[in-house]
Amino acid sequence: MTPRRIRLTRAADLPGLHRALAARCLSPDLERVRASAVLLPSRSAAIQFRATLETLALEAPGSPAVLALPDLLARGDWYRAMHARARIASPMLSQLEREVLLNAAAREAVQEGFVPPFRMRPGLVAEMLAFFDALLRQRRSIERFEALVLEDLAPRAEFDRGAERLLRQTRFLAAAFRNFERRVDASGGLDEHSLRRQLLGHEGGPLYRVVVVAVADRAADPSGGLFPSDFDLLTRLPHLEAVEILATRRLLASGLGERLHEMVPDLEDESGEGEQSPGPRVAAPSESASRLFFSSRDREEELRAATRRVKQAARAGLVDPSRVAIVFGRPLPYVYLAQTVLEAAGVEYQCSDALPLAAEPYAALLDQVFAAVATRFGRTSLIELLRSPHLSFGAGEEGPSPRAIGDLDDALREAGYLGDPRRLDALAAGWSGDLALAARAACRACGALAPLATVAPVSAHIDTLTAFLDEHERPYAGADQPGGRQLRSRAAVRASLNELGTAARRHDDPPARLDVV
Repeated sequence: MTPRRIRLTRAADLPGLHRALAARCLSPDLERVRASAVLLPSRSAAIQFRATLETLALEAPGSPAVLALPDLLARGDWYRAMHARARIASPMLSQLEREVLLNAAAREAVQEGFVPPFRMRPGLVAEMLAFFDALLRQRRSIERFEALVLEDLAPRAEFDRGAERLLRQTRFLAAAFRNFERRVDASGGLDEHSLRRQLLGHEGGPLYRVVVVAVADRAADPSGGLFPSDFDLLTRLPHLEAVEILATRRLLASGLGERLHEMVPDLEDESGEGEQSPGPRVAAPSESASRLFFSSRDREEELRAATRRVKQAARAGLVDPSRVAIVFGRPLPYVYLAQTVLEAAGVEYQCSDALPLAAEPYAALLDQVFAAVATRFGRTSLIELLRSPHLSFGAGEEGPSPRAIGDLDDALREAGYLGDPRRLDALAAGWSGDLALAARAACRACGALAPLATVAPVSAHIDTLTAFLDEHERPYAGADQPGGRQLRSRAAVRASLNELGTAARRHDDPPARLDVV
């Protein structure tokens, strides 16, 4: 194993930690800088810190013509960067591919006689995968997990129904996880855990000479911290010469320091800057000396009030709006509100978090398709599909107008139509004019989506859905062209469908109903 120095630097406070981190990133030793990685809590933090480093370098006397920076990475990006640097031929498996493999492994476990005390559903596969990752990231083996639970539950299972259910669940999970590991190895791809094993046996050149850890562990930072398996990798990664861990004294005193000494042997502990920086001034409401915080009726009003204070300070010349940040604990609902509140106030902004894909209108189109299939093309769901602004059902003739679709809704209600495409065909044959035009459009939608109501391979369902979108997606022209956000959401939805279809064809493509895909 390569000898290395592992050092913990205790910063007096957060500004002190930032200064220590910037000093390591802006080192004049360019070769060392380019062979270094800095681990940060998130990709957004990496983007912001890169901008800070560039500003510091440009404002420094005698700023260099070329700025060399280390790789600023979140945890997941660090693994992907090491995979690329190690030039490992096996590709990394995507999350969807791993879910497909685990779903197949779970079915195999049931066939082997390990029947779980619950019905398998698509959402459970994702939770099982999260549990599998948590086990291995905590450096726990599947065998040890199974043995511990069986030791505790087996003596009570005969007379304790709850213990018996947990016992069956544990045996099922252990069997599914073993099958999953075997399927991952057979797939020719790598996940995080198999990549970690390959990196520990890497015999090529150094991946990184120095890794600076500017993030806590998962106990202290549940969203972006490192796991025990990551610290183990840092202590054993070949050719790594130095690991520098930076943390504030307050964070270390909360328990992180003790955990680091347990996880990292031979950890050198040293103090950073001794003096604390002057803390920021905190603005408090002027109308009450006893109240030290601003309160709002709801989160929208909270964001409006913050925007007003920023604009007032900017008009008074107290702040530069480009140097103002609004920080929130969770992205939602602030990323929704920013579009209306900040834009209405005429404030330009940049958001580090994005809206969830499910909230985008194009993604909601899939929900409309699934609802139509699930209700056997019932009146309400079918009319909603025809009214979708993203679809067109002309097929060589002019598509139905909104008024014609409304007339079709009334006619179907009067006819007592409850959701049988064959009855819809019969009704359409007896109508004329715009009503018949709308009815024919509804029949075309039912015909295109009918295969989704059958049991078919997963890839066949994806192909049917993709073909429907290709044929009936509304063409845009001129001023009706969608904006960049809509185009990005469309591309993300299409990419997800293609990825799922490819993963199914490559790894496991069982016949299934649409509701379990």
